[in-house]
Amino acid sequence: MNAWAVVVAAGRGERADLGTNKVFYPIGGVSVLTCCLRALESSGLFAGVALVLAPSDFEAYERLCAREGRCALVKKIAQGGNTRQASVENGLAVVPEEAQIVAIHDAARPFVSRETLQMSIELAQDTGSGVACTSVVDTIKQVDESGVVHTIDRASLRAAQTPQTFQRAQIVQAYCRARELGWTATDDADIYQRYFGRVTLFTAPGSERNIKLTTKEDFARMQTLCGFKVGIG
Repeated sequence: MNAWAVVVAAGRGERADLGTNKVFYPIGGVSVLTCCLRALESSGLFAGVALVLAPSDFEAYERLCAREGRCALVKKIAQGGNTRQASVENGLAVVPEEAQIVAIHDAARPFVSRETLQMSIELAQDTGSGVACTSVVDTIKQVDESGVVHTIDRASLRAAQTPQTFQRAQIVQAYCRARELGWTATDDADIYQRYFGRVTLFTAPGSERNIKLTTKEDFARMQTLCGFKVGIG
């Protein structure tokens, strides 16, 4: 089985308010991006990575490689688009056709486990998709336009994570269709579902560590969970 990963690192990370793209920020002695790429590389599950970067970050990435070492698994670099959806499609476009499976993963989730990656690949191979998620532990309130509050049964809710893994040919078709019809979505599973139908969700051991680093508070939380220093000013 030939599996590739598309690592999306083209966002600006403005909510983190770090003064730089958060994927270049140090955590545990190396950048978030390097930590993520090392997790993929050490899993031994991937033939290659297509890394999606904003054009303005190409030079920063080269400086990072000079400082922290170049990840040999990164075999393609794609230019980020104006939206995450456009960035993912650009990343998919450079994945070689011989790849059977592609895992789409946010660079800002640097602590993804091998178990999560493996489960996503195996499910994609068997069912067409394997989407990491977690159960929702908070009570969710929905407020309608009139201000009426409804409590949502959290037992039926899942919080989607990445990797979101698919058979390469199918997710490429779904993304092409989305562009043709003007579909917009916040994650890959939504695009896949609109074109192919049901997606396969799973929760892997250690999924609570697979958070997306979005705010300064997230960086501080990872310092507590993982017991190392995070470079927060």
